[in-house]
Parts: sequence; C-alpha cells; structure tokens
Amino acid sequence: MDGAQLVFVEVKTRVRMQQPAELISSSKIYFLEAAAEAYINKIGFVGEARFDLILLVAGGQSFELEHIKSAFR
Repeated sequence: MDGAQLVFVEVKTRVRMQQPAELISSSKIYFLEAAAEAYINKIGFVGEARFDLILLVAGGQSFELEHIKSAFR
C-alpha cells in the first residue's frame, strides 16, 4: 500500500539498462493485470491500484536500482 493505493510490483534484474517497454511484454502485462484483478476481487478491495516496476541493473560488483511508479496500465 502507498497511502490508500494498492501497489503491485514487478521486479526485473538486468545486466544493462533497458527501457521499461523492452522489459515487459504485452502478454506479461495482460497476465499481471488479470492476476491483480483476481486478487482485488478476492480481498474485496475498493480503491485505486497501480503497477510499479523495480529495475536492478548489474554494474560490476554493485547494482543500480530504479523504481518506476505507475509503469503501465
């Protein structure tokens, strides 16, 4: 939850930075939205929801982290 907003998070790890559109296919987005809708219906949630994307990009011995709010939908 982020305040009153339900947040679903997809985490991706990559060796190089890519655009978010390159990371999640339309079929994956469809699957995630269907799963989120089923969950929302199961718990009876009424309110706003969003999908965030967490990108972990390998850079030698460390990782860069990028958090993209409302990545799709």
